[in-house]
Amino acid sequence: LTLRGTTHSLYEGNNFIGKLSDKVDVVIIDDSISDLHANIKMTADAQFMEDLRSTFGTYHQLNIKEEKWVKLRNMEQRLNDSCRVRFGNIEGQFLVLPRKIRKQCRFEEIETQMMDENFLSGHANVATAATQVMDASMFTETAIESD
Repeated sequence: LTLRGTTHSLYEGNNFIGKLSDKVDVVIIDDSISDLHANIKMTADAQFMEDLRSTFGTYHQLNIKEEKWVKLRNMEQRLNDSCRVRFGNIEGQFLVLPRKIRKQCRFEEIETQMMDENFLSGHANVATAATQVMDASMFTETAIESD
């Protein structure tokens, strides 16, 4: 999910979007964004987006050629690769990366976390820290395949 020039990794399961940093996976600070605005649910076979009763709405365009925004109302909308999405006034694009690339991105994310001095200071050794991070990440990697 790319918003305001930043790419956010989404993982299998629920990925909440909003401005409450301790309650959501993707934080967007903007007056048009509700505390808990939307959810993108990733499964092995498909991706779905739903509005969580936000004040300013959640919208989608099925492809970049389409100009009309469709507001989500009390339903989940299946997302296509490269479709446009909008949360309040914030527009973005939903992309499904090939699985091999997603695995590499997740590895780099884990590696960055392990290099964080604050993270490592709470562990007896690097091997213990690595095991903990890898165990936690095993269940968050998405299993979506794309050609």
